[in-house]
Amino acid sequence: MSQFNRYSLASINIDPYAAVCNQRFPQLTPVQQYYRPFRTESRPYEIGGAIYENHDLTAGTYTVTDDLHIVPGAKLTVAPGAKLEFMDGVGMLVQGELLRADYDDSPLPVTFTSTTFQMPRLDRIRLVDNDGEDEVVEGRLELLIEGQWGTVCNRSWTAELAHLACNQLGLTMDPQYFENWRIFVDKGDLPMIADNIRCEENEFDITQCRNDGVFHNVGAGCRETEVVGLRCARPYWAGVRYSLLANPPTVTGQLTMHNWLIERAGMYDFRKSLFAPALQEH
Repeated sequence: MSQFNRYSLASINIDPYAAVCNQRFPQLTPVQQYYRPFRTESRPYEIGGAIYENHDLTAGTYTVTDDLHIVPGAKLTVAPGAKLEFMDGVGMLVQGELLRADYDDSPLPVTFTSTTFQMPRLDRIRLVDNDGEDEVVEGRLELLIEGQWGTVCNRSWTAELAHLACNQLGLTMDPQYFENWRIFVDKGDLPMIADNIRCEENEFDITQCRNDGVFHNVGAGCRETEVVGLRCARPYWAGVRYSLLANPPTVTGQLTMHNWLIERAGMYDFRKSLFAPALQEH
């Protein structure tokens, strides 16, 4: 093939995709292979997926288990008193119409919020505060390595390792400011068993990364006060994004978003190292 025979170039068709995304396990799925129903008759208060037609949500509490996508030409009308509780990492993309059914000027808000957070309990990693509590989002980092629980020396500790540890705990962190995620904690009663932890790009279990462990006599070279302390944050739902494809107010007749409450939202954006706002326009 030469530069003069451009007609012989192969064509490439790019299929649209659904971004089924959370901050720990993002994935891209072709739309043609993945139909996501909005809700089912057997579980009317569990919703998520793509909205292709006009749907109404009456007052009540709904659990959003998958990204909500109002496609162009579709409409979701929500009644006052409705509460949508989004699971962690789940959000809403509006490319059609999102309306409030307010025929009697009700004072009740439409609420978008997060589900009740439960701290996960893991077998190989935990945070422990100075009172010995381990269901916390900040505290002394303790790992189980080669069958032994212990602490980590902070001499070679980095923001990247802190990020990895928080994510493994099911949490997030703010790596932009050193003082936001590093804290100084009590040394605890466990031995120091790891230093100079070296994780490869695709490793997600910090206890399996290479490190200088007990056989390197870590405790002798690291002071007792130099244990890793972390301040993580609970994860939130991703918020609401308005696309430029969404119908403008001149079409919907709704000039303002009156009495909508968006709370506890804003997922961490790894591309920019920032927490995204709860309401965005793209």
